[in-house]
Amino acid sequence: MQQLTMAISGMSCGGCVTNVRKALGALSDTHVDSVTVGSATVSYDASQTPPAAIAQAVRDAGYQLVDFPAISGAAVGAGDAGAAGGCCCG
Repeated sequence: MQQLTMAISGMSCGGCVTNVRKALGALSDTHVDSVTVGSATVSYDASQTPPAAIAQAVRDAGYQLVDFPAISGAAVGAGDAGAAGGCCCG
């Protein structure tokens, strides 16, 4: 298992933490180690779940990754879920 810590923008409350935790927890072969406002750490099997899939899960939850070089900028931009700025509470 590899460990990945991500800086996440657009999170501002416990609801955002829950949204990101659920999105990351839905990935196969991925264990959510911690999620706080502004960051998340996961352990994952890179042969089953590539970093790009982890980044996409965060985007799909409506948040942005900050300085995520593992996938060459593929995580830049907000996903479709969440309110303005990504926060779930608008």
